[in-house]
Amino acid sequence: MFTHLACRLCTIDNWTTWRNVEGQTTAIRNHLKSGEHGKLWHDMVVLQKLKGWETLGTAYKDTSSGEHKEFLLPGFYTRLVKWIAVDDQALNVVDCPELRDLLLFIGAQLEDEDIPHRTKLGQLISTRFQVDPGTSGLCWLDFVGITTKHYVPGPPKLT
Repeated sequence: MFTHLACRLCTIDNWTTWRNVEGQTTAIRNHLKSGEHGKLWHDMVVLQKLKGWETLGTAYKDTSSGEHKEFLLPGFYTRLVKWIAVDDQALNVVDCPELRDLLLFIGAQLEDEDIPHRTKLGQLISTRFQVDPGTSGLCWLDFVGITTKHYVPGPPKLT
């Protein structure tokens, strides 16, 4: 067994090494994901179908460059609706002053009137459901199945 491990992708003058102890897999994986090895690591994980390859998708996202997509309101609304649906958030969460303050703080081009309130958010979700009923309808089928499971037809019979 080797006492130390080294990254074979690093250049000789900037070689990263680790002690060969338990728990180093995460440290090595994080090293490979970030910086100059990121694209190669991503491509190899997807190609070899290694752990977590399904969640990576096929397109590589280079986060080391610091570049982001241009901020547009439709993109913001899409991501907000997705977050509400995926994280099972209540619609009135957008009326929380702290969340609104956070969104305004991180969104340089965002104005308070751009952040929808719960009524507008409900309309956005409804529109999203009408545009793409195939994927968003699946969660409603599960929900309806749960609610109808405990349906009682009519009043109880007294004897």
